[in-house]
Amino acid sequence: MTAEELYIHIKSLYGVNDLIICDLHNPCKATRMCQCCQSYPIIDFDDIKKKYHQGISGDTPASVDGITFSGKRFCFVEIKGWVEFLNHLKARNQELTIARRAASYNLRKKLFDSITICQIISGIEDLLACIPITYVLVTDIETESNGLAMFHNNLLRLADPVDNWLGICNRELKARLSTIPGNIPTVYLSCKDFDTKIAKLA
Repeated sequence: MTAEELYIHIKSLYGVNDLIICDLHNPCKATRMCQCCQSYPIIDFDDIKKKYHQGISGDTPASVDGITFSGKRFCFVEIKGWVEFLNHLKARNQELTIARRAASYNLRKKLFDSITICQIISGIEDLLACIPITYVLVTDIETESNGLAMFHNNLLRLADPVDNWLGICNRELKARLSTIPGNIPTVYLSCKDFDTKIAKLA
C-alpha cells in the first residue's frame, strides 16, 4: 500500500472529507486569522480517532491533529498555536510559563498512538517498515526557517512585547520535537508555509 492509497483508504473507510490545515487550527476554524489560507488536502485525524474508538473499551488513545501524504511519504501532522497564548501571557515568569506549556505536549505518544490506529484500520502490521513516514509539527508563529520574517520580528520587538517570546516558543517546540525517534524524519514549519513545504516532500 502506498502513502496515497492509505490516505484514500482511511478517508473512505470513515466517510470524511479533505480539509485544509486552517480548518484544523481552532482559532482559525470560524474566522481566518491571516491572509495565508492554505489549500493542501488533509484529514482531521482527531475525528478518525473518535470514530475508531467508539465502542472500544479502555483508555482513549492520543492522536495527531491531521494526516496527509506527499509523494511516497505519509505525514502525521500536529498543530501547536502560540499567537493567542502569547497575546494573553500575563505570568510573572513568561519564559517558564512557555516552557511548561511546551513540556505538556506529549508529541511522541500522539504520534505512536496514531501510527497504531493506522496499522489497525489498514491491516498493515508494521507501518514504519512499509511506508515512509514524516512527522510534521506546525505552528502559527514564524519559525527560524523563515529568516526574513524572524529578522522583521526582531526589529519589532520593542514595539510589540509578544515578539520577544517567539524565539523561546520555537526553541521549546523544537525541544519537544527532539523526542521523536531518529528513524522518523521531522519537519517544523509555520502554518503559512504548509502548502509549499509539504508539496516538496518526496
